[in-house]
Amino acid sequence: MAQFDFSGTDGLWQAHDQLRAGMEVPDAQWKRLSATPGYAALTASEFPREAFVRRWVAAFGPGEQAQAARAEYEAKGDPYLAHYLEVSRRRDELGCFQDELARRAGETMRLADARAREFLPAGPEYPDTTGAAFVIFGPDARGYVPVVIDLLFAMTLGDRLWLLLAHEAHHQMVAAARGTRIGQAGYARDDLEWVVDQIHLEGVADMVSSDPARPGPMFDLAELATVPAYLAELDRGLSEVLREPAKRAEVGARLRAGLRLAGHPAGYYIAETISRTLGHDTLAASALDPAEFFAAYRRAADRAAGERTDRGRSPGLSADALAMVRVLGGETR
Repeated sequence: MAQFDFSGTDGLWQAHDQLRAGMEVPDAQWKRLSATPGYAALTASEFPREAFVRRWVAAFGPGEQAQAARAEYEAKGDPYLAHYLEVSRRRDELGCFQDELARRAGETMRLADARAREFLPAGPEYPDTTGAAFVIFGPDARGYVPVVIDLLFAMTLGDRLWLLLAHEAHHQMVAAARGTRIGQAGYARDDLEWVVDQIHLEGVADMVSSDPARPGPMFDLAELATVPAYLAELDRGLSEVLREPAKRAEVGARLRAGLRLAGHPAGYYIAETISRTLGHDTLAASALDPAEFFAAYRRAADRAAGERTDRGRSPGLSADALAMVRVLGGETR
């Protein structure tokens, strides 16, 4: 099984130290950094290389030009700049953490791979987890190939890092089994596809990364309490597009704008309802198919009709909404 790749962080530490010393980093060096596995995955479809470079120069450079750029980003409340400034402050601490990660890479990946497979249906052959590339990009991770994780973000997770790796490994395995190309150049989804995909993919994967040693909801109850209203709006929107396909772009934009935190709370709400009401095996069986995921939720919501939990009442989904999800599931490849 693949291990951890640190070529991206090693390359950035080199550029960081040059900038801190007042030296200019040649463009050829930036290009080599962007070709390392983690940054290559991030820049293939999501982040422009130039956006990284501009912020790194602003965060790490001591000159007047860098200071002016830093002030401009700070005035805008740019979260990436704040992250890079913290990375610079914790340079030595992060270096020690990187060494520790390298020592326990094999065992961490074995745990993550096994956990991800618990939430997949039997039948298909799933690839081994491709390992993880640790880079500096923002407080987040991506289930690309390889999995990409921000080093500072990983350090804040402590003993829960393996669960994040399992979450991202699950994304990899689902994408491979479905033949999707998420994160690769040229892959595109419209807003409605994105909404349905995010709720499905993140919902199951958030159950993967829920800590079995610390039971309880992954999200604040106030956040989860907003989900039923959104699901009612989702139901109306999907049904409307099924009846009037010309409204797809308008409805998709509205649903995407209203979906909080990239679909994590809504997806977790649905996945947890399925698992709690119909059982773990039903949830795992839905991991490859958004139509099965939403259909399982409808069955679970119907079974729990009238039940009120600390997450609120679970609203059902209409037959029209499920029919539209089936249409979208056939398109999202």
